[in-house]
Amino acid sequence: MLTRQSVEQILRVIELISQRYGRGHIISKAYTDAVTQVASEYNVRYQTIGDACRRRLGLEEISEFVDLV
Repeated sequence: MLTRQSVEQILRVIELISQRYGRGHIISKAYTDAVTQVASEYNVRYQTIGDACRRRLGLEEISEFVDLV
């Protein structure tokens, strides 16, 4: 289930990926860095944010999320 906080975290990940990708980072590195930063901002584990970006959106693989972004 998606909570308000999960949606905020996912949107923040997308925002950071966009910023990093726009500066020339490869998408996979931009994703990893964004998830790391959001986990730090929300004081949760990396896996918690990764879970929000995959399982809570009904995706099988994180690559599906990256492709959507």
